[in-house]
Amino acid sequence: MASWAETDDRTLISVVIVTQGAGEGLQSCVESFASQSGVALLVVAGKHVPETAISGVTSGVELIRAPGDSFPSLARLGLDAAAGGLIAFTESHCAAAPDWAEQVRNIFLADPKLAILGGSVIASKSLPLHDRALYAVDYGAFARMESGESATLPGVNIVFRRTVLDASGWPTGEFWKSFASWELFRRGEKVFFDPAPSVTYRRQLSWPRIRSRRWHHGRCFGAMRRPSMTKWRRIIFVLAAPALPLLLTLKSWRVILGYASIAESVMLVPSVFVVHLIWIAGEWVGNLFGTGDSCEQL
Repeated sequence: MASWAETDDRTLISVVIVTQGAGEGLQSCVESFASQSGVALLVVAGKHVPETAISGVTSGVELIRAPGDSFPSLARLGLDAAAGGLIAFTESHCAAAPDWAEQVRNIFLADPKLAILGGSVIASKSLPLHDRALYAVDYGAFARMESGESATLPGVNIVFRRTVLDASGWPTGEFWKSFASWELFRRGEKVFFDPAPSVTYRRQLSWPRIRSRRWHHGRCFGAMRRPSMTKWRRIIFVLAAPALPLLLTLKSWRVILGYASIAESVMLVPSVFVVHLIWIAGEWVGNLFGTGDSCEQL
């Protein structure tokens, strides 16, 4: 990873756009960032992304073709290639608001101690019901969240100050944004959410694809959390797991009510429950038996 000293402008924002599968929405995602000043774009495409999806990427965008397809490995390739003083991560199914870069830059300039910034994630109005359920679980909390310090930030709209990453010494080969955020927060770094820099979430997946991703993500997450959990904490999680999908669904419902109508929130509840259920089942297995090949499936 290049050091900040090698960058001419410490306010340059390197935006790492990760794309997998069919490369959905890549062109419009790139265009939403390319129209903004002080932004350097890097597209990291997984091995399964077809050439037709990346052929329309505009000139001036650095394209990295990855030998693999797991999200942490793609994110790491982007991190290593980024040259800006600020390094942002998003995914190709998101589009930035027209003032995204200006908002990000102003927030970092106003607070030299800020290490990581997360912004709001707004769902596209055209999402089908099951995709709105996935959004509600993963990013609904960031639709109307108030400004403040938070260890949990949205992975599709997160910006790191390079100097903090340079000093952190992350393992080579992969980069987990959520774990990096939690770890830096634990070390006392300022990790902050501000709704001003926003992106629109437009991901559309089939139900089988959602089920597969939730299972693998949950199992990988459970296995990665295991070393930091005490024996008794693991036992409590394993015993409490059957009740967690319902409790998490109730929590998600309260979040949904903050940005959707009562009628829509009621319609979303069954799908939200299934999304939570699959994750908890995967996390339960990962906590007990390890990752299997789940981390490679993300």
